Amino acid sequence: MKKSTIFCVLTLATLLAPCQSGVWYDNPFGAGPPNIYDFVGKKISGKNVVMDVYIGKLLIFVNIPPLECPYVSSFLDELNQMQIYYYDRGLRVLAFQSFEFGCDGNSYRLPSDKMVKRKKYKFEIFKPVYVNGLSGDRLWSYFRMVTGNNFFSYDIIWNYTKFVVNRNGVVVERLEPEVTAKELEKIMLKYL
Repeated sequence: MKKSTIFCVLTLATLLAPCQSGVWYDNPFGAGPPNIYDFVGKKISGKNVVMDVYIGKLLIFVNIPPLECPYVSSFLDELNQMQIYYYDRGLRVLAFQSFEFGCDGNSYRLPSDKMVKRKKYKFEIFKPVYVNGLSGDRLWSYFRMVTGNNFFSYDIIWNYTKFVVNRNGVVVERLEPEVTAKELEKIMLKYL
């Protein structure tokens, strides 16, 4: 096979990779399943949560460092206040811990429900996941895929990358770590 033919085949495969079952879905970022409701997360209690329990809610997904990590910032307190303030209007914050960015899993205990209660977080905290790579969690791979482009998915570069998911389960915003809680609140209010 000629090099140009191989290149064309690989290029075509790359372009079609985000396409699920040959269908391009109508979401602001391109291809992928129509919504997040078939994905599953595991809470720190060990309970599996199918995302369809959040149908009709506005969701903010965020990857965070382990709760005992020194990199945990006041951003979590600000997210907590946002969750409390807008809870009755349908906002839910879902935080997934990740050991990929500066805090490895061997140095820190996994948090317990007691630790979360002690810190008084009202939002959901999920067990650690990988957010990048081939071993990345399916939900986070989906986030990367739908906010990427046809050639590649954008890797998550650090903790506190945020994804806003509308009430129909569609990813409508990807916000990088430097986006502050105040900026996030302004963006989130467009969809609330």
